[in-house]
Parts: sequence; C-alpha cells; structure tokens
Amino acid sequence: MNAYRVNLWTAGNTSTDTATIDLGTAQTFYAWCQINLVDSRSNFDRDNAVAIEVYKVDGALTTWRVSGGDHYGASNTDANVHEGALTGHGRRITFRLRAAHTSDLDTFGTGIVLVP
Repeated sequence: MNAYRVNLWTAGNTSTDTATIDLGTAQTFYAWCQINLVDSRSNFDRDNAVAIEVYKVDGALTTWRVSGGDHYGASNTDANVHEGALTGHGRRITFRLRAAHTSDLDTFGTGIVLVP
C-alpha cells in the first residue's frame, strides 16, 4: 500500500490553500483530510470558521456536505464544504483548507491518500 500526504496552511491574509496529490495514473484510492491546528491570535468568535475538504478529483468537485450560513454559500456551489473522506478512482486528488477572518486566525491541515 502506498501513502501520500500534503500540508495546507492559512495565515495572515491567506484565507484559502489548495494542494493536489498526483498519483501518476488513475487508481482506486481512499482520501481524507484533517485539521491539525486552529490558532486564534486574538478573538475566536462568530466571524471565524475553518473547513478542510477533499475538494476535487481530476478537476471535478466532490459531493458537497455543508452549505449556507455566513461562510459556505448556496447549495451545490463551489463555496460549500465538500467531502471530508472519500473512496474513489482517479489520478489527481485536490484538498482545500479555508479559514474565515484570517486576520486573527491561523490554521494548518493535512490531506492524505492511500492507494492499495
């Protein structure tokens, strides 16, 4: 079994980070992501939010799981929060980490892919 990982960061004025794992050829995979750090540098409150997701596979959005509110847009849009874990078949798995109100919030996450 092969394992791959990418790190994603948001800090200061950077509110979104994406990273792609390229498997070289289309393969069956299991992907998931995790938030490792949420660091409120002043006042963690209603304007702060963090989401990490398995965002795209071969350029196609994965299924959305959360929408609406102040941070995540209308249903079935790019602004939604997509899969947190996914079994699939593809070559390029893209992860996305987003943080709202990054002037007082730093985040760090990891995307992981296993290939049997």
